Amino acid sequence: MRPSREQLATLLLMLAEDAGQIGEGLRRSQSWQYPLAMALRGYALEYGYYLARYAGPGKAEAFASHFELQALLCTGKLAPLRARWQEAAAFARHVEPATWQAAVPRAPSDAADLLRSLWGMPPMRPGPE
Repeated sequence: MRPSREQLATLLLMLAEDAGQIGEGLRRSQSWQYPLAMALRGYALEYGYYLARYAGPGKAEAFASHFELQALLCTGKLAPLRARWQEAAAFARHVEPATWQAAVPRAPSDAADLLRSLWGMPPMRPGPE
């Protein structure tokens, strides 16, 4: 059975969580790999939240190669993330083509909305006036 787009998005969001946890440990130890861990976390979040924007019919191979490049960056204490990025690449190559047709999510309306989406918080709803 081929993986769905939702499964790939879930894998990417789990990868972002793992990168954040490893990054936190690297921050405490003042490791030079901390910025890389946070960059990998940011990429995983971006790809996970806006998957339809980056991938689609005919783009699977190019999209998967981005994940393989991210996997190459996972050395030293970031090595546990390498397998997840490679798994994401394999998923991207085999996602059911029909599932790419979903609508692209709306873009954040302002900077605060963008930060909320990066931190996994729901957008602010206007209150009663």
